[in-house]
Amino acid sequence: MATSTPNEMGVRDLGGEYPAALAGRLTWLETRLGLDHERILELAGIERSEQSNHWLSDWSDLAVRERARLEQAEGTLLTFLSQFCNDADKARAFLEQVRSDSEFCTTHLPFISRFPTAPEKNAALLGIIHETGSDFIVAVATFLASGTRHPAE
Repeated sequence: MATSTPNEMGVRDLGGEYPAALAGRLTWLETRLGLDHERILELAGIERSEQSNHWLSDWSDLAVRERARLEQAEGTLLTFLSQFCNDADKARAFLEQVRSDSEFCTTHLPFISRFPTAPEKNAALLGIIHETGSDFIVAVATFLASGTRHPAE
């Protein structure tokens, strides 16, 4: 008997609206949660380089080249979404609230203010995210909401 991965279980919980292919799922998460494409890449540990800009903008190409890392990022996003009973609208509204509250991160994670640069702050947030401890929801929301641009609706 085959066992289910956490991502497969999360997909089942979302029902028929969640795409089958990884590229479609990433597009769905990006759009439904209002995420910055580059923020998802950073969550997956994929860095943008000058030579590879084209394939980094296309989930189809990325899904082939970086399947394992993107599935891990998808798992993180599904864990975040599960905190809202898989209601993407509620999760997105929470991210919008975090984006509009400049004090959110320092209120809930005061030690983050010790990191003077955005890359240092991001590294600290990613550490918390990968630990999936008690500060997970605050760290992932702060990380995702601090993207540099918002996708088109």
